[in-house]
Amino acid sequence: MIMVTKTMLKNALIDLGVEKGMVLEVHSSLSSFGELEGGAETVINTLKEIVTEEGSIFMPALRLSPELPLSEEDKELGITVKIKVLPPGSDRTAMGIVADTFRKLPDTYTGQDVISTSGWGKHGKEVLTGGLDFPIHNGGKALMLGVDIYKLTAMHYVEDITPEDINNKFKPTDEINRKYPPDEWFMEAGHPPVKAWYKIQDMAYEKGLIRETAIGDCKVMFFDIWSVISLYENELKRDPYGLWGMDGLRRNEMNTNDYTIRLEKKEDYRAVENLVRESFWNVYRPGCSEHYVIHVLRDDPAFVKELDFVMEKDGKIIGQNMFMKTIIEADDGRTIPVLTMGPIGITPELKRKGYGKAILDYSLEKATGMGFGAVLFEGNIDFYGKSGFDYASKFGIRYHDLPEDADASFFLCKELIPGYLDDVTGVYQTPQGYYVDDADVDEFDKEFPPKEKLRLPGQIFG
Repeated sequence: MIMVTKTMLKNALIDLGVEKGMVLEVHSSLSSFGELEGGAETVINTLKEIVTEEGSIFMPALRLSPELPLSEEDKELGITVKIKVLPPGSDRTAMGIVADTFRKLPDTYTGQDVISTSGWGKHGKEVLTGGLDFPIHNGGKALMLGVDIYKLTAMHYVEDITPEDINNKFKPTDEINRKYPPDEWFMEAGHPPVKAWYKIQDMAYEKGLIRETAIGDCKVMFFDIWSVISLYENELKRDPYGLWGMDGLRRNEMNTNDYTIRLEKKEDYRAVENLVRESFWNVYRPGCSEHYVIHVLRDDPAFVKELDFVMEKDGKIIGQNMFMKTIIEADDGRTIPVLTMGPIGITPELKRKGYGKAILDYSLEKATGMGFGAVLFEGNIDFYGKSGFDYASKFGIRYHDLPEDADASFFLCKELIPGYLDDVTGVYQTPQGYYVDDADVDEFDKEFPPKEKLRLPGQIFG
């Protein structure tokens, strides 16, 4: 067995493409090297020497044990994965000796949640508020030392679009949760028919996105993070059931004859607020405010009651959408009336089955029939683009209080009357009713069943 020296490791990483100033997400198995001079410290110090403090290194810091053996009772309950949530400050975790050593260094930042990341260097502190958001969205590279794509934490950051029925297929039952409380254990009940992430890894190899080498006995993969996880995101959008080998679940997709859309009634208010709360809880922030926003907006003068819709299925409200009047302050001094929209929500178990697009398209059609000229709001172009929305910047409309060089890809627009915004440039104003006080939200939330607020990867607000 060859002893891998620090010099050998450093030269191999440089030849692979690791360089000064680079942002790296690193996952590793020290044992994969066979023998490595200096162990975990050598891996860490070598990476620091190459990228320097002008770069950044990110490693996983999940407070989870390795998979634990299953008892016969566990197997009878249908448990397939059993992992213990570890207390803060645990010396060893399932992340491996390199990541555990890195996490405990005095110049490393580490998040405090169970699902956290450690960071070092110029942008290392970003882990405290965004986890892996910085390397994902700022040209970060993944360095996989002796491990494959199933260790790439960044993959989880695009999984919010996975259909709920796929996620629910492997969720632990209530009986399992009673025996193994979710705040103390990470459990799974079942295995997908196929290893979907390996399909993505194969696609990445076929597209030439992954560079590969060997350092001693250690196989190393090196690639651009976003280039690879965007393949996963695209497949989740295109054919999630096929990706996961679960075509049998397709029968649960939307039947265009199994719902009705109508105007909201006063007696619907609490059911709609609860639906919105369930739909947005822990999505953009710990907890949510959207259910209080909709409660407040109904009494706002800008609220359009003729465009306040709910969707019903089997006698139960499963979706909603609403509109508010607002304006564009045109650069030539004119005030251009437009609409804004939302919150729009679908009950979580029916998301990504077509119901959201159905109520969206219906409500836009009704808004067009009422003579409104355009709708502007904040949203994801990947979803709303399918209903005709485009970036508002293409119409010459700017988002209020946003610096000129800031990313405005969240700000979308759809003309309901073709040409309505021709020769219009200006600043869009969000109706004041959307701005609510956190204390008021917390007080209103006491009227609903208790739910745990969680800080999760990908959240926009803290």
